[in-house]
Amino acid sequence: MTITVDEKPESRSTVVGQSHERIYLIRGTDDQAQAAAALLLETPAEVDGLALTTAKTDPISIDEDHPDACLWLGVASYSQRSTTTITLGDIIIQGTTGGGTQTQRVSVAPSTGYAPPGKVAPNFDDAINVNGDTADGVEIGLRQFEFTVTKVFPSTAYPDLADIYPRCWTWNDVQVIYTDSETGLTLILEMGECLFKGVDFGRARGDGGIEFVYHMAASPNQAPIAVGGNIVVANKLGWEYLWLFFAKKEDAIAKMVVTVPTAAYVAPVYYPSDHSFLGI
Repeated sequence: MTITVDEKPESRSTVVGQSHERIYLIRGTDDQAQAAAALLLETPAEVDGLALTTAKTDPISIDEDHPDACLWLGVASYSQRSTTTITLGDIIIQGTTGGGTQTQRVSVAPSTGYAPPGKVAPNFDDAINVNGDTADGVEIGLRQFEFTVTKVFPSTAYPDLADIYPRCWTWNDVQVIYTDSETGLTLILEMGECLFKGVDFGRARGDGGIEFVYHMAASPNQAPIAVGGNIVVANKLGWEYLWLFFAKKEDAIAKMVVTVPTAAYVAPVYYPSDHSFLGI
């Protein structure tokens, strides 16, 4: 059985310096993998300085009893060679230190109170925006950074998705280290600091690779933490949640009852997991 690849007359649509497309008819096989391999053998890796980015095969007419009569449409697409194109096995790290926000209910240093002449400002033990039985606090920037880790796997040897998706929204149970193949940039995150949010993946590339884009966020572990009211939290992992309990007490100097922080709690809200199963 002979597989033939013939370029169609309407092939070679081109935007000079930007894109190029070649269209083929592939005959002689009912196996898409064989059709794709034949397409890659026929198409050049580069056309006028543009690199092959995708090589797609779509069935037109398939008859498994008569493979010689089967027909496939092959499309090879070319575009500008990107400096960020990575090869099989490589890792690229991109990120931003712009994180989200959090509600800060106590000041990070002793606060200063002011009152009219002859009066004393109540002492709220560094609580912010006290309102009734609690402190509304203030929205501040969150100390974290978001980043992606992109890795190219062979399309025949990518990680098992059954190992990946149960680990979405989990933090690392041991230290993780990620290194960019091009720049050497290395991220070292201790246990509890790295949150895996999910992964993007898709069709195979022209070189037979498949890109997995892992979405991560990092938040630092902290120890100790002074949280007001003479309360010191011994340790908080990056993705644990710290919250405060407020209660009323008498301020003998100001001669009034005030709301102050009286206890702090560190609560796990995400599960830990072994991130080595992600395959990075």
